[in-house]
Amino acid sequence: MGYSKKKLRKCIKKELRSKKCKGKKKKVIIPGAPGAPGAPGPAGPPGPAGPPGPVEQSAFRAVKAENQPQALGNDFVPVTYEVQEFDLNDEYSPTTSQFEAEQDGVYHLHASIGFFPDVPSDNIIAILIMVNNVPVQVANHYIPVNLFNVVFTSTIYQLQAGDVVTVEAGSSVPGLIIAENAFTNFAAARFPSPTNSSLSSTSQSQAKISREDLAKQLLGT
Repeated sequence: MGYSKKKLRKCIKKELRSKKCKGKKKKVIIPGAPGAPGAPGPAGPPGPAGPPGPVEQSAFRAVKAENQPQALGNDFVPVTYEVQEFDLNDEYSPTTSQFEAEQDGVYHLHASIGFFPDVPSDNIIAILIMVNNVPVQVANHYIPVNLFNVVFTSTIYQLQAGDVVTVEAGSSVPGLIIAENAFTNFAAARFPSPTNSSLSSTSQSQAKISREDLAKQLLGT
């Protein structure tokens, strides 16, 4: 079969192109080394605040190791609680019988004593919860002759970090504060409380009654 001149020219061009391509080598591209990093961009906006961290738990309870002599109640004397049953945040000292708050907050404070007179007689005993040597809660109890006397008191009170809580007692007759855990104990626990910026400062302007007048009012001495 014959080819037209036009078709023949096309075939020749195609053949020539094919021969030219056969001798060519493909180029291999090798990437260069990375360039130096650019300058850091501007800081983004701050993210949302994270959740508050854990708050240390605060609670303790202490009892007496041995009976404590109690003199005539013309004055109040510290009550000692030498046996620490538990202390969640290392705030109570059995040596000094003091609870020192590590955190601002609202606390439940409790104290009690059991008392037996040296000589059977009518007697009154009184107990004071002290914060920084100022009474913040008091109670007294009268009992007739030859009966065991128990008095207890408690309060909900706002403490600042560093406040020291102690217990004092007085009696109308000499006797013994009994080392019996159910009668004589001292305890405190912190409630879940707002941050210190949300709490008003505890007033230190309470009227301070003299110990002699307090003994007269509570013990009749």
